Amino acid sequence: MRKLKHNPSIGYLAIDSTMSVMSPPGTEWNPAFATQEKAREAAHRYGQGKDFLMAGELWLGGVLGVVLDDTGDIQLDGVCAQRFVKACQRNGIALNEKGVKEIDPQEQEPKYSCRRMLTL
Repeated sequence: MRKLKHNPSIGYLAIDSTMSVMSPPGTEWNPAFATQEKAREAAHRYGQGKDFLMAGELWLGGVLGVVLDDTGDIQLDGVCAQRFVKACQRNGIALNEKGVKEIDPQEQEPKYSCRRMLTL
């Protein structure tokens, strides 16, 4: 377990009744959104609104656990991606500058890969 000086909230995941992250059909994404409402809206867009249980808060430590300690990835919308970058910078975590420069804070869809933003 790594020690973080700063472990802020990055965003919210849509969680179903089995406590699994909801994602677009046919994908194995772990999409995160800037607000609880956007996570709920995503569940409906994915055709899974009736299975939506809650918007689970995602912290920097959770993202790093998935990406660095496992083989997974988390996809972020523009606001979440900016939060992720700022949190990594505050903790001295190396970032891939090319991936960081591509972030559009207006992007509503979770298209930014945490794995690609980090220098692994």
